[in-house]
Amino acid sequence: MTNRVTDFLPPDEPPPPADGDDLADKLRGLRVMCLGLILFGFVMLAMVSSVVWFGLGGRSLVKIGGTQVLTGVGAVLTLTAVALAVLLVPVLTKGGLRKVATEPPVPPEEGVEPDTELDRLWRVYAQGKFVEYGLAEGAAVVTAVLFHLSADWVMLLFVGGMILFQVVRLPTEARARGWLSGAKAEVDRVRSHPAE
Repeated sequence: MTNRVTDFLPPDEPPPPADGDDLADKLRGLRVMCLGLILFGFVMLAMVSSVVWFGLGGRSLVKIGGTQVLTGVGAVLTLTAVALAVLLVPVLTKGGLRKVATEPPVPPEEGVEPDTELDRLWRVYAQGKFVEYGLAEGAAVVTAVLFHLSADWVMLLFVGGMILFQVVRLPTEARARGWLSGAKAEVDRVRSHPAE
């Protein structure tokens, strides 16, 4: 006997949007991608640090005045990446959920099962994660390159901050299910009040 919600529902009632093995598979794939980017950030950080420490002896490749400029660029870049992720993802999510609520799914090709609402909601969630991780990873890579040029160890804090941001935003099952439940409620709200 399993303790699944679907075991207690009447046979004609569909399962809630966050229930099913398909979600676990999708979440596993998304999590592997996110963890891969986090691991890449750690490896890149270790490689660049060892090159600066052992290969360059901790010396900057730019003139002293340029070091502060590069550090400033790294700070602005990482803060901008976080701000964009925090501000842009909710806008994309709202637009994606409105599209799910107001537009019918694209008809599938012959022999392909049509998208369920859960599939469409999942794509909105995954899109938000791709944007978050893309911005953070891009900022981490560019800041690591700036660290290689400047040898300013403060830059490692910026790169570490981007990695920490990714760790904090890692898609867990509880977060994904909570997001999907909230997204389903938002889609239902938009459908009941389409003019808003």
